[in-house]
Amino acid sequence: MGIGTTLAAGLTDRDLKNMDLRRTAMVRLAEAGATPHEISAISGHDIHETMRILEPYVPRTRKMADAAIAKWDKAERRAGRGPAFAAGKGRGRSGNKLVPNVGTRTAIPQ
Repeated sequence: MGIGTTLAAGLTDRDLKNMDLRRTAMVRLAEAGATPHEISAISGHDIHETMRILEPYVPRTRKMADAAIAKWDKAERRAGRGPAFAAGKGRGRSGNKLVPNVGTRTAIPQ
């Protein structure tokens, strides 16, 4: 990477590569709420490579899970299928508590 690019980014390490800046941008996009598909469209990576890059740097948090559930609920209401969840916070239609299991699967009501 040229020194101009490094300095423009506020960096001083001459060993950095453009790839480092692009991956950092991808992680920051994810932290800002961009989806992997949106990030792929920006970075030019396919979805699998995008996920491989993000995996070690983007933790799955309760806040992230809550945001995804809110999007799902909004889509269900827009489609006329009612809320994705019953009135009880954290309870699915079946009454089972939904607890995001980060790193493996997430419980989804039937």
